[in-house]
Amino acid sequence: MRPPTSEREVVAGEAPRAKFVPPLSLPRRMQLAALAERFGVTGMLLRARAHRLWPWPTLTVLGYHRINRLEAVGDLDRDLIDATPEEFEEQMRFVRAHFSPVSVEAVLEAMGGGDPLPANPVVVTFDDGYLDNYEHALPVLQRTGMKGVFFVSTDYLQRDRIFWWDRIGMIIQRARVDRITLSYPTELVLELGTVMARTAAIARANGVVKTTFAMNLPRFLDELARAAGVTWSAEEERGLARQSLMGWKEVQALHAAGMEVHSHTRSHRVITTLPDTDLTDELVGARAALEERLRAPVRSIAYPVGRSICGRANVRKAVADAGYKLGFTACAGENRLGTMDPFDLRRVSIDRGLPDEVMRGLSVLPWLATDPKPLPD
Repeated sequence: MRPPTSEREVVAGEAPRAKFVPPLSLPRRMQLAALAERFGVTGMLLRARAHRLWPWPTLTVLGYHRINRLEAVGDLDRDLIDATPEEFEEQMRFVRAHFSPVSVEAVLEAMGGGDPLPANPVVVTFDDGYLDNYEHALPVLQRTGMKGVFFVSTDYLQRDRIFWWDRIGMIIQRARVDRITLSYPTELVLELGTVMARTAAIARANGVVKTTFAMNLPRFLDELARAAGVTWSAEEERGLARQSLMGWKEVQALHAAGMEVHSHTRSHRVITTLPDTDLTDELVGARAALEERLRAPVRSIAYPVGRSICGRANVRKAVADAGYKLGFTACAGENRLGTMDPFDLRRVSIDRGLPDEVMRGLSVLPWLATDPKPLPD
């Protein structure tokens, strides 16, 4: 557990440092990132980048979902909380001290031959559209002088519905049976006899949605609720949505505060699982809705679930045809200026409980980050 800031030795002009031993439970690459910070490699590289001495100038992209406390989210998916407001502020103060925050528009201008990006550029992104992005992340960004790019799924802004993964999780947690048997989209048995089994069942059900091509999602969710013996109330869902998700009012307020708002599709379906007609609707519809409400260009997208679209020529063409110029994945790695693929931008995904030393190390050595957990077959 990290000691509170007041218990750390703070040296003027430097990030707080604490005695740290990389937990063995961390992936080995993250342990290396922590050691890079501990032995001064991180600071050395940051200074080299600041003075443009690094031979491979890179664009660092940090990825977040929710900024909140565990006890505040109720029955919704806690795994999407990437930092508490206090942790997020500490992280942003470090980033602001050592990086140059830039916007998507600045990246596009530099790629088009306009003004070059400043030394050590960074983009801070948020996926989905949870209300705590407005309530907690925005004030921190404003206090620290940071920019934020918020990727939102437009259907959830206006339909008072919670995200499909939150609904799956709530249904399975509330199930009154020890086993769920489904026939759509294929025969599937979910064991629920223990807490661990229910956690595994949630992951498996989410994996079905993420991997099934041309899936009828409403049918799957309805069948899941029936098999679980759970009555799903539209009124309850409206209440949950209003408590946990942003609406157009908050999204417009983000834009008015100088933040950028871009596309996360309409319904947060994995775009590689969609037939061409549905794919176009998701891409074009989200961009049109955002531009109509914000009166600003929307030229970038974060792919739901974050899979790379490399090797998917039809998907890549659909993204470009829909008017997008940049596409963000959830894949770990660095983006080398001048050679990066604009439709395959890499991000460092920040996770809850990530030790400070690891976060700092990964921000400089993003190729040490780990990709999201692989999806089930």
